[in-house]
Amino acid sequence: MEQADVGAGALLTGLVGGDHDCWREVLARYRPLVCKAARSILHSAFDVDDAAQRTWVLLHRHAHGIRDSSRLAGWLKTTARREALAIALSRSREILMDDMGGVETPAGADVAAEVVSTDEVRRLRAAIGSLPMTQARLMTALLDDAKSYDHISAEIGIARGTIGPTRARAMRTLRALLAAGEEAVTPVGATAITH
Repeated sequence: MEQADVGAGALLTGLVGGDHDCWREVLARYRPLVCKAARSILHSAFDVDDAAQRTWVLLHRHAHGIRDSSRLAGWLKTTARREALAIALSRSREILMDDMGGVETPAGADVAAEVVSTDEVRRLRAAIGSLPMTQARLMTALLDDAKSYDHISAEIGIARGTIGPTRARAMRTLRALLAAGEEAVTPVGATAITH
């Protein structure tokens, strides 16, 4: 296949058909565009390479869906930017151990166990279970950070404006139950056993 006379339409057709020469041509022709788009967001050469690789994988998966061959360059540029953004966002959530500075953990200590013990989790779940149904469902939904108030409102069936006051009442009750100890935590519908 000759490089000079292959148009984007023929390249797309070849890509969909699995033509290796077309893949080589696409890589040679569009790699600078893809890398430049990724580099506009990412600074690490390794991350730029990752974004480019993801872009090529997506092109392989979705080449059949690109209807207008004149849009191939735009599709590649947009996809490379999106992949670069995804990489940048994932990197912003990473905490490298060298960046922890003077933070030290005590030798032999299980930090997770110290922060939240199994017993505390069990007590909290029991306390939430003893709340009225709407408050219990709200508190359970609020523990999932990914949910918005609109989502919680629809899920539980309460007005968005009542989430805050209902949460406040539930928190007061939970604090009192947990401060009073396990004997005060009785699930709704169960009878307390007194000694």
